[in-house]
Amino acid sequence: MKKTRILMVILSILSMGLFTRCDTNKEKTEAAEVNLKDAENEFSDAKSKETSDSMKLVSVEEWALFKQATESKIQAHEIRIAFLKKSLKESQSKSTKDQLLQIDELEQRNKSLRERMETYEKVQSDWISFKTEFGKDMDQLGTSVKNFTIPSKK
Repeated sequence: MKKTRILMVILSILSMGLFTRCDTNKEKTEAAEVNLKDAENEFSDAKSKETSDSMKLVSVEEWALFKQATESKIQAHEIRIAFLKKSLKESQSKSTKDQLLQIDELEQRNKSLRERMETYEKVQSDWISFKTEFGKDMDQLGTSVKNFTIPSKK
């Protein structure tokens, strides 16, 4: 009898200890909300750091090199476009009007790239995205100018 009482007391103490240590649903919810807010803060901090990294301005040296390389490409495109116009006028083919329109479009795209570069020099907003997008557009124009062919005289 004494053993069963002692056993009951011990079990009662243990069960009370277990019940008092368990968190209620409200406490669990509050803890989860705190964890969620912490995670959101960490995410927004990482996102703002990424944005600030990509928004860095170009250094003077890097801009000078980029501008020089871009100017030489734009001038090369201008020379090629002038050559294409001259060759097209000399070829006197049936599709001359259509091809002149295509050459004019290439010339306009080239001027547009020059203007974008001059505008960026004044504004200087997001260097990384500008450099990527501008390089892609410059490569597309270069490919178009390079692949443009004039039909031979017939």
